[in-house]
Amino acid sequence: NVRDFASILSLAEAKGHLTITGSGDDDELRNFLQAVTEVVESKVGPCVRRTVTQRVTEGTSWQLVLNQAPVLSVTSVTWQRR
Repeated sequence: NVRDFASILSLAEAKGHLTITGSGDDDELRNFLQAVTEVVESKVGPCVRRTVTQRVTEGTSWQLVLNQAPVLSVTSVTWQRR
């Protein structure tokens, strides 16, 4: 199984700090690292680079307001007339 995993500390860094050499606890460690990252980001804002797709369906102006910040780059914008 592949899942989207973003953390301020890598699995390898956590295992190194805890001197864990096996992979039996990897899923539990990933869950912990992801939870810690969410708590930190709730206090200070985004810390981990993520790809975000946003669909805007309302509005008539040429102004586009993004829900996420900071934005490092915009890959594409597609305009559909109603």
